[in-house]
Amino acid sequence: MFRPRFIQAFACLIIGFTPASSIFAADSAEPPVAPVPSAPATGLPVSPVASPPAVKAITPGEVSSMEAIQKQLADIQLSLQSLKAQDTEIRLRKLESEITGIREQLGRMEASLKVSKAESRTSFSISPPASPTTTGTIRLSNTSAYYASVNIGGLLYRVAPGQVLPIANQPVGEFKYDVQADGFGLIQPATQRSLGAGEVFTIFIYPR
Repeated sequence: MFRPRFIQAFACLIIGFTPASSIFAADSAEPPVAPVPSAPATGLPVSPVASPPAVKAITPGEVSSMEAIQKQLADIQLSLQSLKAQDTEIRLRKLESEITGIREQLGRMEASLKVSKAESRTSFSISPPASPTTTGTIRLSNTSAYYASVNIGGLLYRVAPGQVLPIANQPVGEFKYDVQADGFGLIQPATQRSLGAGEVFTIFIYPR
């Protein structure tokens, strides 16, 4: 009786397992739970688990320092806002100054235009009226193949074949003319006509 138990214990020591110390029962309603196998002994020393570092309590001095830093940050933010407001005000003043300058320039231009208009009206008012035209033009047109002579108010004008001869600055009013052609003699006896101011009166010389 003593020997079998001794042999069983000695065998367990050699293999590295301990004999079961408990026995469980189960049925179909509650299936048996598989035992969790234990890790084999490796013979290595087990390192102790390091505990988390202790949290250091904040002292009143540190709290005061944090509050001072927060106050400094708030002051810096206020300073930045103030600088932004000042910069905006400076820009607005600059724009107002530019607008004022533009308005003054426009005012000077309007005043100059008014003076120019007044001078123009004055110059027009003192200008003497234009004298009426007191002359006209007599034009001689020779479409024949012969030379012709035109006598206008005692002045003789020679006209070549195909030539158009304008005679400007002729006095307005009644005038007389006659026409002679080479080889034909007098082809237009003395005729009286009237020349208007600025008018162009044409005498045609053409073959019949």
